[in-house]
Amino acid sequence: MTDTIEKTSTLLQFDPSPETLKEQLSGLAKQLISDISTADPEHSQELLSGFVSELFLAATQQSLRESRRKKQAEGIAKAKARGVRFGTPRRPLPDNFYTVLRSWQNREIPLREAAKQCNMPETTFYDAAKRAAQSAE
Repeated sequence: MTDTIEKTSTLLQFDPSPETLKEQLSGLAKQLISDISTADPEHSQELLSGFVSELFLAATQQSLRESRRKKQAEGIAKAKARGVRFGTPRRPLPDNFYTVLRSWQNREIPLREAAKQCNMPETTFYDAAKRAAQSAE
């Protein structure tokens, strides 16, 4: 039975056209029923009912996930349109930032030393330097 599921899921990835999907799902259903009936004939009806229930639950959960993501995306778009900023707010730059920035830009001190003088990581200093350059333009 596992082989049947693996083969079908592999096939579904290569040709997702609706007609092919219907054919493959129909074949999968027939194969699963056959495999379940062969493996445990006494409980096959119970197993099939459980499988259908799980399939329905999975489809319902997928639908709810898609709906939630759509609503979330709409909410984020509306918030961005209103100018809401997401994430942690930036810390204010230290008082000596622009003095150190000029020294670094003039190649008087290396990036590591500039960041150290401002008590910030090198990447943060570099990002702040890029933002300062963009705002100056």
